[in-house]
Amino acid sequence: MSKAFCSNPRRGARLSVVIPVKNPDIQALEKTLTSVLSQSEVQVQLVVVGALENKSASSLLLSTPDVRWVNEHDSGIYDAMNKGLSLSDGEYVLFLGAGDYLANASVGKQVFDVARGFGYPHLIYGRVWDEDLGLVGGKFTRWALCRRNIPHQAIFYSRTVFEILGTYNERYAILADYEFNMRCFAAGLKGVFLDMVVAVCAGGGISKRVRDVVFECEKERLIWQYFGPVYGLSYTLGKRAKRYLRGLLGDWVNARKTGEVGPTSRP
Repeated sequence: MSKAFCSNPRRGARLSVVIPVKNPDIQALEKTLTSVLSQSEVQVQLVVVGALENKSASSLLLSTPDVRWVNEHDSGIYDAMNKGLSLSDGEYVLFLGAGDYLANASVGKQVFDVARGFGYPHLIYGRVWDEDLGLVGGKFTRWALCRRNIPHQAIFYSRTVFEILGTYNERYAILADYEFNMRCFAAGLKGVFLDMVVAVCAGGGISKRVRDVVFECEKERLIWQYFGPVYGLSYTLGKRAKRYLRGLLGDWVNARKTGEVGPTSRP
């Protein structure tokens, strides 16, 4: 799970952006690269990880200045992200997918303004505009994180976070960033919420199409492990109550269909 990474970042406002790719749409990838490289008043390091069969995408990466492309196969999304992390040297690290893009050219500057104002916190996170779901995100607590994850496009990690906690657990194929964020909150790392849209998330992402069965099976245990019995018991009871109510509703619907239950009448 843990991999070595550059532990001597360049000082100053330097942001590393890691993009794992696998045969991306050329226009989507170009939009992502442009949004990162157009950031103003901040140094940007752009690391792209993944072997490409698409010659147009390969040509784009080779012809774009200031892009470091790791042209090799990986075992999954988080293997690629961990590889990119190992090559990053910015004070903060952001992970984007091909097709995701930063909301405007001043996002990086605003992140570092917040970083300087709050003593370089471990996490700075904002909102994202999801092309499928609309506005996503908000201020998170442990309770909120039990219900939903912070989109990876919204969160800027200080590299000290990875020195403290290690890297992504590749056991979780789709939601390793969720488990990592649990570790962040469990460790009590300092996070600052930036109340603005920092990125646009491309529609049709893999996390919306593919289930992470391993994470889903282990989420309850992880909440108990990382957050303790108060959070764990609340989550467990809530989960069981929802399951029980869904069962009751399903029984009622089936009974109505078979005519075993008459229409509800008011007294």
